[in-house]
Amino acid sequence: MEYNKQAKTIDEQIALLTSRGMLFEDNEYAKNILSKISYYRLRAYWLTFEKENVTPDSHFFKANTYFEQVVKTYEFDRNLRHLVFNSIEKIEIALRTQMIYCVTNNTQDITWYTKTQYFEKVYHFNNLMDLFDKEYQDSKEVFIEHFKSKYNDSPYPPAWMGLEILSYGQLSKLFSNLKREYGKYDIANYFGVPLRLLLSWFEALTYYRNVCAHHGRLWNRKSPKAPMYPNKPKPNKPPIFKWLDFEPAEDKKDRLYGSLAIIYLLLKPLNYHEEYKKELFDLINLYNFLPLHYIGFPEKWEEDSFWSSDNV
Repeated sequence: MEYNKQAKTIDEQIALLTSRGMLFEDNEYAKNILSKISYYRLRAYWLTFEKENVTPDSHFFKANTYFEQVVKTYEFDRNLRHLVFNSIEKIEIALRTQMIYCVTNNTQDITWYTKTQYFEKVYHFNNLMDLFDKEYQDSKEVFIEHFKSKYNDSPYPPAWMGLEILSYGQLSKLFSNLKREYGKYDIANYFGVPLRLLLSWFEALTYYRNVCAHHGRLWNRKSPKAPMYPNKPKPNKPPIFKWLDFEPAEDKKDRLYGSLAIIYLLLKPLNYHEEYKKELFDLINLYNFLPLHYIGFPEKWEEDSFWSSDNV
């Protein structure tokens, strides 16, 4: 099937939306928005306002759907994206720091990240080293150029330099592939989370970090792989940490809400968790008319003691 849709002027875009039932408080405002934010980009945000059980090409809107509601949804998502990205950055820097400290001191090898003996799967190690070698050779970082010029007999810089040029995704994969006896549990203990959960959580945050870095949409987005949730605590055995009383429904565990809780927990040892929670709640209160189930929030989430008490 050949794609044969033609480009439309902004006036034609507004006319099309109007014919499908969208309402406009101010057409001039709508024209201004559509000149800055493309129709196609906004379309992802008005999908949740469309009627269900209609043909794929009809796209009629529910009653009382205003263009301004769509824009507010977009604004909420943009602000949420900034919060998530900034919070994951703090976690990324802490992970990098702990890997430099724990693994380097555990192995007593300042270039451990370049040697297969410390890793579980050689194939994954080789793939990552290929990426690192290219990044290292192309790097214009002052500290890398200085190392190359001054220590030209050393093929690789020490971990506290080398790990600085790895992306968060590469860093997460390096941690995942690390053999457990080389400081992996020490890092999990630092974050206060069992290792099996931490591995899953870093993978989930890598996905959301990349979405945010490319100005992608968090609203109504499904993650390709939902993060692992903790097992229910056994009777008479206190949990290692406080978790959600009200988890998302099974079909919503691949949405953002679980990862928002994960970010809160991983920020706790860094002492950023209360600041993060305040920003998150302030944002939700500012846009309190939005249906948060589209990003996985369960019913009565605001009554969850996870958010109202400090974690053990």
